[in-house]
Amino acid sequence: MKVATSLLQSKWLRCVLVLAAIWLVFSLNAEADERAQQWPELTEEVIAKAEAGDPYHAYVYVVYLMNSAGAADYEKALEILPYMREGYATGNEVDEMTHAWGHVLTGRAHTQLSQFSAALRSFETADSIYSNYPANQIARTERARIAQDIGMTLQQLSRYEDSLPLFQRARNAFIELEGKDSSQIPDTHLNEGISLEGM
Repeated sequence: MKVATSLLQSKWLRCVLVLAAIWLVFSLNAEADERAQQWPELTEEVIAKAEAGDPYHAYVYVVYLMNSAGAADYEKALEILPYMREGYATGNEVDEMTHAWGHVLTGRAHTQLSQFSAALRSFETADSIYSNYPANQIARTERARIAQDIGMTLQQLSRYEDSLPLFQRARNAFIELEGKDSSQIPDTHLNEGISLEGM
């Protein structure tokens, strides 16, 4: 006990404890900073860089615009999205996932503006890009979701019969990816029913 008390009172040990506390605080702050950097805040600088054509900042800005959910925001997103799509069209597999996602976001912006023919073209382009990477889990998952997007877009164009294979494709893909209990499967049945009723 006396030895322990002596150690605690020593300047050396107190110095070590202080350094350890500083290191812990630094580590926690670094982790918080890393999380914050994963998706930056929307600032005037981000907007300026996006509008100047920087692909990454265009991506950041577009996500905020899409979440704002106003017609003017969707129109602005469509103005910025080409910078994102073109910037990530590098042929590199990781970049191509973002390139394809840019076309998905384009399709969704068109959908919100009831521009369904344009939305269909965007979704089909995204699907074509993802199809180049059949072993990529992100690509496989997104293709299943895009099948639903295309199917629902075809419904808006009154192409009910054409939409049916898309919902079947989506359902089969979700079963393969997530199993028969996938939470995505009920939506495929619901959308299939809507198409059958519309025929």
